[in-house]
Amino acid sequence: MKLEFLICGTPNDAFCSQIAFFRICLDFLGGDYQQARVVAFFGDHTEETISNRWKPFFERIDVVWAHEVGATNIDYSAQHYARFEHLNPDADLCVICDADTIFLNPLEDLRKYTSEADSLFGVIAHYHFPADLTEINKVDEWQYLFENVVQKTPDCKYQYSLTNHPNGNQCPFYINYGFLAGTPSSLKALYIAESKIIEKVQSYVGSYWSAQIAMPLAAELGNITTTALPMRYNYPNDPVADEIYPEEMKKIICLHYLRHSEFDRQEIFSTEQSFYKFLDLDLAGSNKVFQEHVERVTNGTYPFRSGG
Repeated sequence: MKLEFLICGTPNDAFCSQIAFFRICLDFLGGDYQQARVVAFFGDHTEETISNRWKPFFERIDVVWAHEVGATNIDYSAQHYARFEHLNPDADLCVICDADTIFLNPLEDLRKYTSEADSLFGVIAHYHFPADLTEINKVDEWQYLFENVVQKTPDCKYQYSLTNHPNGNQCPFYINYGFLAGTPSSLKALYIAESKIIEKVQSYVGSYWSAQIAMPLAAELGNITTTALPMRYNYPNDPVADEIYPEEMKKIICLHYLRHSEFDRQEIFSTEQSFYKFLDLDLAGSNKVFQEHVERVTNGTYPFRSGG
């Protein structure tokens, strides 16, 4: 399967180290993953170059500069949307993901999924979106947005993934952007549909969360098939997830180390000192799974010393 992974960020030590380690984890899986294309989309830069420290580790990572140096880039939108503009039409599957993700196991199930439907794939978001529509009740916000943006009624058949309450937590295909997969054609269709409504969505919810909130609206507008995946495809290093999804934790495919109560995700791979400090931590649950995988992939040795 011809795979590509598209990640956005800023060309500093934190993002460069995370993306470089992402590449290492794919190589560790071998086969299609070792041959996969990884593209870093950078914005908020002062020059169009990767620092000498990280250049050796970007030899097998393509770089796209999302905007001109010094251009306005509200809430990192340029690098986010650039990913949709540079999809490889020959890829079998494109994965848009965050820099603070790593792949522990292959995406084997998606071979079956993509052969059956030209769909968008993702894991339902943890909680209701934080943007505040003060003029309406929270439980009605999806209905309000769907009716006012795409003139349709939302199909709220999913439940937020880290909420245990059986009532009042329903949502449409609202996913966490740490993992969004699809064929080039399905992702392009999403981009085209979203471009028609994003300004209106921003007028209601602001710019920061607008792309994530707009996704289910755009999918509905574009009549795009959507498929909600099990938690293992975008598993957070979160004790709440560990409690709710113990079986999923045993077979994580994509680990999203977004929680920072135990360590600083931006420092783990950026310095040798932080790397060994992370390996020495006494961790549990998904944090332990993450730590053990890092040690297994690197043999317990900081992987970026030669670039320093």
